[in-house]
Amino acid sequence: MVREHQFHSVDETRVFPPVLGEYHRTNLPLQRRPRNLFPGSKRSYEFHSPGSVITLIDSKAIYTRLSGNILTHDDIQKIPLRVGYDTWFTDQILDFIFEMIRQVYRTDETGIGIIDTATGQLLSGSGDIAMQEEYREMLEDKNWIFVPINDAYGQTDSSGQGVPGQHWSLLAIDRPNRKAHYVDSTLSSYVSYGFGMVIDNIARNLGNFYREQYEVLIDVNAPNQSRHNIARDPGACGPYVIYMVSLFVQSMTEKIHTGNANSIGLSLHHFAPQHFQQTFDSGKVRQQILNTIEDYHRRSKAN
Repeated sequence: MVREHQFHSVDETRVFPPVLGEYHRTNLPLQRRPRNLFPGSKRSYEFHSPGSVITLIDSKAIYTRLSGNILTHDDIQKIPLRVGYDTWFTDQILDFIFEMIRQVYRTDETGIGIIDTATGQLLSGSGDIAMQEEYREMLEDKNWIFVPINDAYGQTDSSGQGVPGQHWSLLAIDRPNRKAHYVDSTLSSYVSYGFGMVIDNIARNLGNFYREQYEVLIDVNAPNQSRHNIARDPGACGPYVIYMVSLFVQSMTEKIHTGNANSIGLSLHHFAPQHFQQTFDSGKVRQQILNTIEDYHRRSKAN
């Protein structure tokens, strides 16, 4: 025999106590108080625990494409994050934005090269570079080359401690002046031996393409991604590298178009940290990147 239920009101929502008797098909279901308003799979408490959220879109599905570069829905979701383990930019995010910079500033016409992450990893090796002739042709008309570096390239992080694969830095090659400037947003007082080898390998391999030799310089004026950042962002190295490349390319393009290419230098001024402290906001950079990608995505869909 089914016992009769009594109900009471909690925040104007009827909630039924646990069933005290045998189950019966006419028993009223338990009402669940919503956590959030519709829409959203997290509306009810039952769907709010980790791993129980319903995914409506495949996170690995392609969101947009640009000249052979792709971004997934997962990449798009990571771009604005500043908390948790997903704050670090993937190589796909950097490659996509670098391609946008190439197209916006028409770097193919100005002798500025921005290497993709896969080529950067290839250049970091100590052995002979496969398809060396192909890379020489790709870079032969470039006077200034920017190479993104991930600390996983040499299987060691730049400080010699921690887990590799969580930090981006930059090597800027100045061919006219035969210099290679290393810019690291977390540089303290030294670069570990293993990571120093990665930097030297990239500079040497690029020099071999041109039969040139570059002096490798650690730029001590590189701003710090935390101290010289308006935002609080533990994974700011990706936005930092993109912001730095954008500043370099914008300044260099202006000098080239005004006939001042001879004045181009890739060493950072001593006031670079102060400038960054006043202007660099990795949170805003993240949002600008996301807005730019979404705007491109809408326009490409409309065409």
